[in-house]
Amino acid sequence: MNMRRIFALLGKEIVNGPKNFIFIFALVIPLVLSLIVNLLFGTIFNQQARLGVVDHGSSQLLAWMQEMEAVKVNEYDNDRELVDAVQRGALDIGIVLDPDFDQQLSAENVVRLSAYVWGESQLKNRTVLGVALVQVVRQIAGQETPLEIEQIMVGEGASLPWEKRLFPLLVLITVLLGGLMLPATSLVEEKQKRTLVALNITPATLGEVYLVKGILGVLLSMFMGFMLLLMNQAFGNQPGLLSLVLLLGAIFASTIGILLG
Repeated sequence: MNMRRIFALLGKEIVNGPKNFIFIFALVIPLVLSLIVNLLFGTIFNQQARLGVVDHGSSQLLAWMQEMEAVKVNEYDNDRELVDAVQRGALDIGIVLDPDFDQQLSAENVVRLSAYVWGESQLKNRTVLGVALVQVVRQIAGQETPLEIEQIMVGEGASLPWEKRLFPLLVLITVLLGGLMLPATSLVEEKQKRTLVALNITPATLGEVYLVKGILGVLLSMFMGFMLLLMNQAFGNQPGLLSLVLLLGAIFASTIGILLG
């Protein structure tokens, strides 16, 4: 193989690449999908923090919490129903109020509150509920009242939000779009336009043509993969190993794309 011919063919592919619909498609779609996933699973399905309350008395806390737009409050009859709801993920946090909860707030003593926390709830929702509880307690007591919240973890441990769970799938789609579809469609277009036949009468070999198509697919896959990782700050603790895996995936996808083409 002649490196001069390979670089010449690669330059031609890079210049003509943006004219290919699949080239633009492979650039735009991963970014659009990443934006859609972050908008949907990052905000729409997590607009309100979910709080469950078992009130053994007649505390004002429940009414105050129900007036907050950022919090969705559900009332339960007993502790078992509350814990079951937290365990299956219907609630972010569940609290049990003693019959004399409001009187404890007025006594200027430290008030202790047990909170059942769903292990997979988002830190954002826990923070919202914690701040809301402190504000409501202050309003009920009419003064600064020390509030100690004892967290009891229920269900699975800490988990990733859905936008992060789907992120590896987005990277996989990016690698496949660039590495697989671009070489395949480029070779098909070369055949349709009969430019591949014209290349055969030049010193360039078919092996060099296939290699250039594969290199372009690998470069596009790597570029878009790094863009997604950079946008989502997802390089992790071993960026070198992650880059190697991304490169191997791009090479594999490009090889399959050449075979398909």
